[in-house]
Amino acid sequence: KIRGFRIELGEIEARLQAHAQVREAVVVAREGASGKQLIGYVVGEVDGDTLRSDLRAQLPDYMVPAQILRLERMPLSPAGKIDRKALPEPSWQGAGYVAPRNEAERILADIWAQVLQVEQVGIHDNFFDLGGDSILSLQVVSRARQAEGLGLELRLRDLLQYQSIAALLERPQQASASTPTLVTEATEDGEHFSLLPIQQWLFDQHLPEPDHFNQALLLACHRPLDASLLEQALRLLLAEHGSLRLAFARDDDGQWRQRYCNLDELGLETNPLLWHQQPGDADEALALANSAQRSLDIGQGRLLRAVYSQLADGSCRLLLVIHHLGVDGVSW
Repeated sequence: KIRGFRIELGEIEARLQAHAQVREAVVVAREGASGKQLIGYVVGEVDGDTLRSDLRAQLPDYMVPAQILRLERMPLSPAGKIDRKALPEPSWQGAGYVAPRNEAERILADIWAQVLQVEQVGIHDNFFDLGGDSILSLQVVSRARQAEGLGLELRLRDLLQYQSIAALLERPQQASASTPTLVTEATEDGEHFSLLPIQQWLFDQHLPEPDHFNQALLLACHRPLDASLLEQALRLLLAEHGSLRLAFARDDDGQWRQRYCNLDELGLETNPLLWHQQPGDADEALALANSAQRSLDIGQGRLLRAVYSQLADGSCRLLLVIHHLGVDGVSW
């Protein structure tokens, strides 16, 4: 499993071997600078960057190897099979280290080193060759925006396109967009648009209960909460983050599509965001939590549910349940 996803290494190997210039291919999982990483090994007349670009067009990001190394031949065991243990260890440090030349480069290099957990980062090192991925990219973008003295408006698409510090800082500067840039097919509530790759992957799994695939967070409250203010805060959260009020449906061709619901469509008066109840014991509290998770409805845009419980011992708990189509471990 890589980043929580179960990976079939054979599928990646098959995609590599389908390339006209690849004669042999092996993919293994190794412990890298930022956790377990996929590493590919190929025999053929093609470089790893080209193969990784090809794979990105065919596979989800988490299935694209962090590095693909070209070998003259695969190491073989005495039995004539590929000896995976003898495959060379990848280098997680960039080749031809060039130190930062100014303050902006130094700040970005420090951010990359912290996120990637490497000792040093040169200005020409490739973020993804050092073990970066899309999840770590989000952390870089977030830290860069908060860094004092940097003054850099960095977006995820910038890091995907300009993969070294030098390239990022030398890229053409564009005016910041005032509307969300991740989804460009639709900006109005009610207009359908296509799925993102990771969303498509989820529907391709044909889950028996797709409404129930969620993440949950249980919080202990230091003091009792005002339930009316809490529900107001949750409504503002929905208004601010369109991904929490996405509705999903199949079109006439059987393809899943999505759209943003407005708050009125969600029927919050009859289907409140917040359940405020007083369970009698732990079993009742667990049953209430399970009911909240079963209450999500991706067809109706109901991706968020909260339960505020005041327990018999006087303590209070707040359970937040969000469908995985609207949240992941980073966006929590």
